Amino acid sequence: MSKRFSSIFSHMKTYLSYSEIFGIKSPLEEVKQDIRSINLDEALTILSMFSVLDKESMTSLKNKLLPFVRDKEFINSLEVFDVSNLMYAMKCFIAYGTRNPYYKFNNSYDKPYNVFLTVLKITDYMIDNIDTYEDVQDVVLKGALFHRSTELDRSLLRQHIMFEELAREVHRFEKNEFIDIHQIFEMKFGYTIAEYVATAFSLNLNCIKGCSYKDIVEGIDWGINPDLFFKNVSIKDKALAIYKDLCIDPLELRDWARSTIKNPYDFEPLLVRPIFSSGNKAFPSSPGNMNAVIFDGLFFKIRRCFETRDTSFFDFFGRLFEIYVSDMLKAAVKASKISAYNFIDEFSYGKDLSKRSSDAYIQLGKSLLIVECKSGRIRKETKLEADEKTTEEDFKKYVTKPIMQASKAYSEILDQMPEKFGGAKKVCILSVSYQSFPRLPRLHYDDQNWQKDLSPNVNQFDYLGLMDIEIIAYIIENLDISIFRFLNTKITNKEFVPYPNYFYKKFGDIRRLKSHSNKLEEIFDNIKKTLGFKKS
Repeated sequence: MSKRFSSIFSHMKTYLSYSEIFGIKSPLEEVKQDIRSINLDEALTILSMFSVLDKESMTSLKNKLLPFVRDKEFINSLEVFDVSNLMYAMKCFIAYGTRNPYYKFNNSYDKPYNVFLTVLKITDYMIDNIDTYEDVQDVVLKGALFHRSTELDRSLLRQHIMFEELAREVHRFEKNEFIDIHQIFEMKFGYTIAEYVATAFSLNLNCIKGCSYKDIVEGIDWGINPDLFFKNVSIKDKALAIYKDLCIDPLELRDWARSTIKNPYDFEPLLVRPIFSSGNKAFPSSPGNMNAVIFDGLFFKIRRCFETRDTSFFDFFGRLFEIYVSDMLKAAVKASKISAYNFIDEFSYGKDLSKRSSDAYIQLGKSLLIVECKSGRIRKETKLEADEKTTEEDFKKYVTKPIMQASKAYSEILDQMPEKFGGAKKVCILSVSYQSFPRLPRLHYDDQNWQKDLSPNVNQFDYLGLMDIEIIAYIIENLDISIFRFLNTKITNKEFVPYPNYFYKKFGDIRRLKSHSNKLEEIFDNIKKTLGFKKS
């Protein structure tokens, strides 16, 4: 394994397993007996609360394990759990659990601690069989694409800017591109996009406030009674309809859980319906899944308004995505501490102006940054199975083709307008897709023939996700370091490390753009107005 590729593991969250602590792997029958020793809904509630457990409680749980551990330094380098094994534990409880337990835990520990020990036992069964270098790369691919952001503010901002603002600006689209998604959405579901977002946000409140281990032991009220929760909002009926679209009885997932039990990355049903319900009680499966319904969930919900073979929404969203990225970079350049940056928006060129340039260009002296957007979604065969064929196809779609397209357009523009980019000869191309495609040696290095067709002026390129390009915009706006220097150092020395991890280690917390911070207050005001709280 290359030293540079192996560096990624210091940035990948790893979690404890039972065998690492106690030296033995529990038999599967013992694990199933533990699962059947507690009511299914109670177990899922505890796991839900674990997913938002505070740091102090996480440390306390780890300290309880230390007397059983020989290599304390190794254990201290790991998390007691993370969303990966908590979600897999949920799948196992759904697959084998019961609402009528016929066993009991045979110890004096409280129920939450017994569930924690069961999570550790389950974790031993989710660890991939890693025998080859290819297996390592598969794990990195699936692990990176499994991750769901818990940053609710970013989801709200993206949703608001793309779907609430840009999607209404008819003049930003060609006549055959524009779709009135707001009218189509309301006709399909009977409520507006704004009402959906406001309701989904309010259902995130448990995830936002979090909990402590003491809260779990003392059995604090967790989750909501939806009828009471929406009692004082003016859109109660619509809110309840939206809630019902987002919730599911865990037992309805049993067939799925059992059929995918060997795949610790497959949680597709919980991305669509991330709230567990039982009787008049409902609680979130995880903060990442709950956050996803604000933007990802809305995307797929809008998609359902169109026939299966109708791709017009994908085209419309592609244009939204391009405008979002371009506007953000333009604003960052305008507010930058480095006044010498020059932003160039997308433009038409060619004999009859029938060709479009890349989505954005940023020039600084003789250096030129080209941004080419590709908005589609990486397929589940790649995300969940690391299927060789679809992975290679997705890599070409979101990486090699956009970079080649940007290079070709750059060369054609130079032929027709030699002074367009002010004589810049050091070119860096960024291909930007919605989800960041992990950099893997077998894809990045094994087939480099396509790179021979790039302009000789292209000396660097990279492929980013939406979060990554937002970081690039933040650097341009707020730091006095040239974006070209930042990219050169990152790509040259830490090419396999994800951008958020790299930025955090060098500069600390990843903050919002100034324009985004101002807009967030407006979004919260809109949510309050949409819900229309009644005076009690």
